[in-house]
Amino acid sequence: VAIQPADVQNIDAAYVSNIKDFMTSHRNDPFFFYYASHHTHMPQFAAPAFLNSTLRGLFGDSLAELDWSVGQILDHVVELGIQNRTLVIFSADNGPELSDVDLGGEQGQLKCGKASTWEGGVREPGVFWWPGIITPGSISYALGSTLDLSVTAVSLAGGKPPADRPMDGYDLTPVKTGVKSSPLEASRTRWAVHWTCP
Repeated sequence: VAIQPADVQNIDAAYVSNIKDFMTSHRNDPFFFYYASHHTHMPQFAAPAFLNSTLRGLFGDSLAELDWSVGQILDHVVELGIQNRTLVIFSADNGPELSDVDLGGEQGQLKCGKASTWEGGVREPGVFWWPGIITPGSISYALGSTLDLSVTAVSLAGGKPPADRPMDGYDLTPVKTGVKSSPLEASRTRWAVHWTCP
């Protein structure tokens, strides 16, 4: 626990600082970190530097701060010179909150949003960034799920998933590196997300 009680208006800067320190101290070793941002969940808030910085109200300000924090992390990966051996995945766990449109996202043409099993509730973008491995601007329409991330991470680390239990996931490494289609293409029995590479 870094800050107790939590100072929500300044917590993102603390997250970013801790993540940079962690990456710096582990830059010569394999590492994994999971950054589950509080943005853009309700209640929404943003640091003073981001308040009233967008035309989308507090939701937009919160999103702008999230954009800043992700940019800080990616810039630090490049500053450390580890970008060619670092995979960054950006995604979300559910669709937009629709109970208050001013404080939620937009589901576009998809039906419903957060807390539903309709496409607007579970179809999320997945942005994968890995210079030298994933071609910038490439787009994959292959099916994937956040359930696949653990199996894919194990594969990328040179390991194999445990054989003594079923795994809810497929190795998406071939899809992300442009080698072939998703293993889910033949079996569409699970919910799917839309992966997009920058």
